[in-house]
Amino acid sequence: MAATDTTVISDYSDFLKEFYLPVIQQERKRRNVFLDDEVIKFDREHIAGKYALIPVEFRFFGGTGSRAENGMMPIPDAGQYDTAKVSLVYSFMTMQLSKQLMQLSEGERASFNNAVAQITATNMNSWLTHLSRMVLGNGLAVLCMVDGTATSHAFDIDNAYGISATDLGSNGNGDLFISENMRINVFNGNTKITDGGSGGDGVIAISAFTRGDGDTEATITVDDEGTIADGYNIVLDGVKATAASGSYEANGLMLCIDDGTLAGTFQNISSTTRPEYVAWVKYGDTPGTVEPLTRARMNAVKKNIEMRAGGKVDMIFCGVDTMETYLELADSLSLVTNQKALDAAGNWEGPTFMGIPIISDPNYVEGRMEFIQRDALAIYEDRPADWVAGDVGVLQKVAGYANYVAEFCWFWQFGVRCRSHLGSLRDIELTV
Repeated sequence: MAATDTTVISDYSDFLKEFYLPVIQQERKRRNVFLDDEVIKFDREHIAGKYALIPVEFRFFGGTGSRAENGMMPIPDAGQYDTAKVSLVYSFMTMQLSKQLMQLSEGERASFNNAVAQITATNMNSWLTHLSRMVLGNGLAVLCMVDGTATSHAFDIDNAYGISATDLGSNGNGDLFISENMRINVFNGNTKITDGGSGGDGVIAISAFTRGDGDTEATITVDDEGTIADGYNIVLDGVKATAASGSYEANGLMLCIDDGTLAGTFQNISSTTRPEYVAWVKYGDTPGTVEPLTRARMNAVKKNIEMRAGGKVDMIFCGVDTMETYLELADSLSLVTNQKALDAAGNWEGPTFMGIPIISDPNYVEGRMEFIQRDALAIYEDRPADWVAGDVGVLQKVAGYANYVAEFCWFWQFGVRCRSHLGSLRDIELTV
C-alpha cells in the first residue's frame, strides 16, 4: 500500500514507542541493583520543579523521662529536622534514522526492522551503561585518566572514575567506559583543554581503541589530543562545564556514602552544621593504605549503622574481586555464606555475611564495601524515562538533512533519604 511520507515516518515512530519503551525499562532494571525499582525506591512524591526536596530527621531522644508522683512532666523539646535539596539532571540518548531508508524499506519491513533494532539496541546499551556508571560513581563524571604522553595521537588510559589505586587494579580499569567512535573532553582539574579535536574546540573523537587486560592498560587513538598531559581527566563530551568542579551528571554511590571527604555539603546540607549528615566510613589504620579484610573490620561498620543510627544493614555492595576476597576470608574462618536473594523476584542474590547478601558489580571500584539499608537510598524522578516528542511522534527532522533523530530522556537524580543508615569499609587488601 502506498503511503505518504508522514505516514511512513509515523509508523516507525510508533514502532519505537510501543515496542522499545517497555524493553528499555526492563533492561534498566537489570543493569545494576540501584536501577531496579523492586530494590530501590523510585520516588516522585518529593519532586518540586527541577528539585527533589527530601525531609531529613536527625537523632533525637528528648521529651521523655520518668518522674516522681506529682512531679513536673518532661519538657517537650522539639526534634531535629532539615530538608535536603538536590537538583534533578537530564540524561539523554540520541539515535538517527535515514528518511530514505524508511521510505525504501516500506515494502521490506523485515530488513528495516532489523536495522532499527540494531541501532536502538546499540545506542540504548551505551545510554544504560553510562546510567550505571553515574549511579556507581562519585558525581565528578570522570571516565578515566590520561597515563603518560601521547605518541602519534595515541596514549594509555587508567583509573576509572578518576580514582588512582594501583594496589586495587586501577592501572587496568581505564577502559571500562571507553570505546571507538565516542566524543570526549579532557580536563586538567576543572579546566577544559580547549585546543584538542579536529576542530580545535576541545571535542576529541576516539578513532581507535586497544582494550586492556588484567593490569595492562588500554590505549586510545584520537583525532587530535591537544595539550593533554599525564593525570588529566577524560569525560564524555558536554557533561561538564568549561571551568567547574561539578558536572551535569547524577550523584553516585561513592558520593552518597561519604564522610565529607568528597563534599562537605551534600544535598544542600552541610556536614559542618549537621555533623550527623555523613555516612559511617571506616578506613585502614593508615587511610589510603590497604590492609587485610577481617570480620571485625566489617562488623565495625555494621555496628555503627545498627547501634548508633538505629538502622538495619540489608545489603553489602562491592566489586567482584572484593567479594572474592571476602569469600577467601569466610573459607578460612568456616563462616556460613549461603546464597541469599535480595529481592522477592530473586534477580539479585549473593553470598552472605551475618545473613546479609553481598551483591557485586564488575564495574565498581575494588577495595571497598558499602553497607546499605536499602530504603536509605532512592531514585528521584519527575516521570519515567521516555522518548522526547518530535515533529512526527518521537521523530524529529534534522535541519538541512533528510534524516530524522529520536531522543530519549530521563529527568532524575540518585539521592539519599537517610545518610546515617549507610556505611563504607575502605582500604581492603585484595587476595585474588
